[in-house]
Amino acid sequence: KGVPKSLQLFTLDVAALYPSIRPEVALTALEDALNNDNNFSQELKAALYEFTDLIFRESFVTFQGEGYIGKEGIPTGNCTSRQVADVTMHWLLFKQIKGKMNNWRLINLWRRFIDDVFGVWMGTVRQFNLFVEQLNKLAEPFGIRFADQQIGKTVNFLDIALSLDTNNQIQYRLYRKEMDARNYLRTDSFHPHHVFDSVAFSQMIRIIERNSQNLTCVEDLKELKRDLSRCGHNRTKLEEIEPRAVARALQISRGAGGVGKSENPNNLVFSVQHSSDNLLLKKLIQDLGPDIKRICGDIRVIFAIRKHPSIGNRAVKNRQLGKKQEALQRTSQKCYAPGCKTCPVLFDPDSKITVNGLELRLDKALTCRDKHIIYVAQCQRCSEIGGKEDTYFGQTLTPLHTRLNGHRNKFNIDKRALYEHSALSMHCYNVHRDAFRLDCFKFGIVKKTKPHLLDREEAGFCIKFKTNVWGLNRMEIIG
Repeated sequence: KGVPKSLQLFTLDVAALYPSIRPEVALTALEDALNNDNNFSQELKAALYEFTDLIFRESFVTFQGEGYIGKEGIPTGNCTSRQVADVTMHWLLFKQIKGKMNNWRLINLWRRFIDDVFGVWMGTVRQFNLFVEQLNKLAEPFGIRFADQQIGKTVNFLDIALSLDTNNQIQYRLYRKEMDARNYLRTDSFHPHHVFDSVAFSQMIRIIERNSQNLTCVEDLKELKRDLSRCGHNRTKLEEIEPRAVARALQISRGAGGVGKSENPNNLVFSVQHSSDNLLLKKLIQDLGPDIKRICGDIRVIFAIRKHPSIGNRAVKNRQLGKKQEALQRTSQKCYAPGCKTCPVLFDPDSKITVNGLELRLDKALTCRDKHIIYVAQCQRCSEIGGKEDTYFGQTLTPLHTRLNGHRNKFNIDKRALYEHSALSMHCYNVHRDAFRLDCFKFGIVKKTKPHLLDREEAGFCIKFKTNVWGLNRMEIIG
């Protein structure tokens, strides 16, 4: 009652939140929050402050084996990053800024998720723009700037599109960005069947929870089922899952069935990898029991040990389990199949391959039975005399041994119509006519990729190693 009809929705977002938060500002905000809290002991408060300061000073990231320390802001992705950012934003907005703002009274509703703000505005667009301008002016000394804002009858907030109806009631539905490809886990991937059902089930619940009106909910569910079907999901199965998702969403909204229960607050759970060192860690925790109890209170420390990797919990091709060679550590790309004609022409495991002065590495995890690959062929007779124009990059949808059979068929010196259709046979005809055979070349598999990316990957290797300039790829022949 008494609310003006000219209500508008608005959102605010901080630009580069974590790099913008200065460590000293965050520690000041944390100290203020701890001083105003009566639930924790002074020892625990001091420990939280000191550990947070230690994290700010000692955190680093690794990249390609090198360690790097952040020069700006607070660590991103750290175990305390989100909580510290949340505390800092609350302290900044409500302890430092709100009392100095002229138009804060025009805010009818304020909701915040870390640095993303949603609210209802009772003033004009001009007044809102002045509000944001003053907000940024007051936040500037602390390094914070609100760079992205929306205002109107419809706004997008996180993954929800919100709007005001004719009665000034807030309605919402699921929001997807334009660049969302909506590609879900394909059913032809190697996963247990229940995983595909879980994907559909969870996505349906998400849509139901993020729609306030039945009409938009039905539309979004239809669109979801269409996208899932495109990714290989069975349409009949999706129709069976939908009623279960609706029932679960209603159960969650009512708080029934044990859904959404919080963990025991007296339990402190650590997730650790299975290791023989776990016994030493448990003994250390037991020895520190009195100190932990004095700082954290009467809590129980629990170790959730992650299962050690094994054949049973890894995705494998069952057909390969019967092959003795697959059980051995792979050192070459040979399949070792009886009578395979490709294995003898593959590079030796210790071969060093150089293409126009650049070293080329092969993928030892692949064999000549793999398909959808980029392969390399190098003339050994040219390499012996230091020649440059000796290397060829090719692609194949079929296994490598099948592709090489196609090359091998082109080595017929009496049939020009055949040898002209392979860059390898043409090279031997022009340069090594006395050794006109496929075993002049050594082959290796460079990379496995998706079928639609083969053209791009092949072109990338040709450009990187210059085989389209000094190599066999410059021939106008499809190899």
